[in-house]
Amino acid sequence: VRGGLSEQAAIEALTIVPARLAGVDHRVGTLEVGKDADCVITDGNLLDYATFVQWAVVDGTMVYDKQAEMYYAHIRPRPESELAPVKKVDAGEEIEEAAPEASEGDAGEEAPKDGESAEDESK
Repeated sequence: VRGGLSEQAAIEALTIVPARLAGVDHRVGTLEVGKDADCVITDGNLLDYATFVQWAVVDGTMVYDKQAEMYYAHIRPRPESELAPVKKVDAGEEIEEAAPEASEGDAGEEAPKDGESAEDESK
């Protein structure tokens, strides 16, 4: 296409022309009733370098699903259920900090002051 080839001719060079050369154009190369359902579904113009194949179908069966590929997991948006919950606060409202939980043995007891031991306080 960049060299002056029309988009139609470029797509035919990827589909029907190789099928004719291989002698299988009666089965593949175009989407028609009675032919194998071999196709790719992309997220943009098939001839654009930034286009990704989303799904590939061979003989009517999906054989590739980009969302299921681990290779793309690092760029795939996460479903909202996997995100950490966000506490929403109205304007002017302060966020309450959770108090640290005391262990069972510390319940009701204060820590000794500097220079004192726990035994000194009990006297």
